Amino acid sequence: MPVIIQILQVFYEEADFLRLILGPNGDPYFYEKMRQFFVRYFNAYLGNRTDKSKWRFPFELTLAYNSNAILGVITYWLQHDTQQSPEEIATMLIETILKGPFEASGLRSIFEKDSE
Repeated sequence: MPVIIQILQVFYEEADFLRLILGPNGDPYFYEKMRQFFVRYFNAYLGNRTDKSKWRFPFELTLAYNSNAILGVITYWLQHDTQQSPEEIATMLIETILKGPFEASGLRSIFEKDSE
């Protein structure tokens, strides 16, 4: 989490620039480079700590999901004037990655009721 907070702090400090470059008229190359950064980060973090053959889904799919989710949250945060602190966004991201979006947001019970 400290690395994510540090990254978000830089994004917070450079919000005006990043809002432009990651916005709808921004630079897709920059977005892709950021996504690749998160893929490499998760790969380095998880790659040596787990047996990839035991994952329920392909490891690369998990990397793609998490890197795109993080960038989606960061982009949303920037486009909505960074109302939350970097620490709050980091907590939301980590909790969502660890628990999944429905559990972390408190919506799991709604979907469980619908499946009954």
